Amino acid sequence: MRNWKRLIGTTGLCLALVTPLTANALEPSLPLSTVRDILAFPTPIVENLNPSSVIIRGELTYMDIEGGYYSVAGYRLIANEQELAPYLGQTVVVTGKIADDISIFMTKAIQVESLLPTSELVRITGKLIYQDLEGGFYCVDGYRLIGDENEFAALLNQQVIIVGTPSDEISIFMTKAIEVQEIITIPAPEQSIFKEVEAIRSRPERISVDGVIVDLGSVPVTNSGILMLPLRAIAEAAGAKVTWFSNTRTAKVELPDRVVSITLGQVEVEGADEQKVSMARAPEIIGDRLHVSADALSTVFGLLAMDAGEDELVLVTRHRLEEPGPGPQDGIDWGSVSGTIRQIESEGRTRILLEGEAMSNGEPVLMWLTLTEGTRIIWANSDEVASSSDLAVGQTIKATLTGPVLESYPAQGGTNSIVILK
Repeated sequence: MRNWKRLIGTTGLCLALVTPLTANALEPSLPLSTVRDILAFPTPIVENLNPSSVIIRGELTYMDIEGGYYSVAGYRLIANEQELAPYLGQTVVVTGKIADDISIFMTKAIQVESLLPTSELVRITGKLIYQDLEGGFYCVDGYRLIGDENEFAALLNQQVIIVGTPSDEISIFMTKAIEVQEIITIPAPEQSIFKEVEAIRSRPERISVDGVIVDLGSVPVTNSGILMLPLRAIAEAAGAKVTWFSNTRTAKVELPDRVVSITLGQVEVEGADEQKVSMARAPEIIGDRLHVSADALSTVFGLLAMDAGEDELVLVTRHRLEEPGPGPQDGIDWGSVSGTIRQIESEGRTRILLEGEAMSNGEPVLMWLTLTEGTRIIWANSDEVASSSDLAVGQTIKATLTGPVLESYPAQGGTNSIVILK
């Protein structure tokens, strides 16, 4: 009898294998704390491997036509029907070759090579490491990996999602094992899209602050490569009050979070706290307006710039960055997120990698959440206050977001409150 539970040996089965079932569908031998989900497939899919081979997934049905036959995703299955019968009504993954033999059935057909119920596929998440024991092996989250060791070596020390089937083969390694079906890498967080404004840059055609185009009143100029910008127009667009004192040739700029004094011809700027900040070039009167070097927008006023090309300078104020992130995207409300902690990093500020439900593309929501000193952590259904040291991999949490959400993959955001659900 053909072993229908043999792992499908192909790389064609990739991102389609990432929609979760409930955890109670896991095999008893697999600990619930380490295996994330069983993979299920709510809709049929057909994937071409080459002109004659395909992978299909869907519900195994029986078509009572012309004597009857078993079918998945519209394909008639050519195989031992006694071996197909136990999987009737289940969602399965089938690999095989397209059959072109003539038959009484007027339908496309597949000569089945292997069949695997999706209830046997599991997924684990973690860092791929090498254990130098008994000859050595690669593993993730305590599971020894069975498969292409060259592929494992190339992903050493990276965060990955492993899709595969539990293995009960006898070996010298006294550890649980998984026959790897697919490896999905988890990219490292991208650098922030918000950067400080540099003094030396090309002259932009337009400048905006918090999404509003600034009426500069004059064209920006460059002096020895340093971009000089009109102070009052940008400062007022950022919510500042600007007062000019002609006797001292000084401009007082009052922002929501700071007050600074800028004196014509002086490179240093004095703040209300008497701290001084240097600019790349001393302020100048150009036309009839006081101009400052572009770097002062960040070092003096605290503005940040988004990368928007050479012809546009997109500025964001600090208080705008502290507002809630963007609205729903792909069915996700970025006001708060729920999911399972997959990784915790405590170098400098604490941050956690949260894995949530699957998005419309089948990928799970992945997000790096950064904790601050003000982040409040509590236990669910309790007034007991927790701390970052109480957070652990495998916990289910709900986090309220603060500030912008950088929609990379994984996404990035900050959190001001965390509820530990279980």
